[in-house]
Amino acid sequence: MLSQELYLELVEMWGSLAMDPWLENQYTQDVPRPDFDTMLWMTLDDENEYCVASYEDVSREQIEQYLQILKNYGWKTVRDLYEHRTLGGLYQKDGHSISIQFDDNLVIIYFSLK
Repeated sequence: MLSQELYLELVEMWGSLAMDPWLENQYTQDVPRPDFDTMLWMTLDDENEYCVASYEDVSREQIEQYLQILKNYGWKTVRDLYEHRTLGGLYQKDGHSISIQFDDNLVIIYFSLK
């Protein structure tokens, strides 16, 4: 059985995660954090050296602003995806890579050290 102290500590920890699911880690370190309000999930896989975040209800304008922020922070475009409904690409800086895919209102951001 859990002690009341441990129970309260766990409740506080889970409450913090529910309010802000962003994971600060070696993959997201020094990456400008997206200013999107609706994160669906974020997961970390150290074995395969990546972290992935998914957002919904993101406008084309918001993703274009985020891509400009990356450019302003020195991220270089390796591959650009710019079609009618899809926007994103592959970006690199200091041994880190970010792959971004935007389609309609869904964004997937893949962070890696490769």
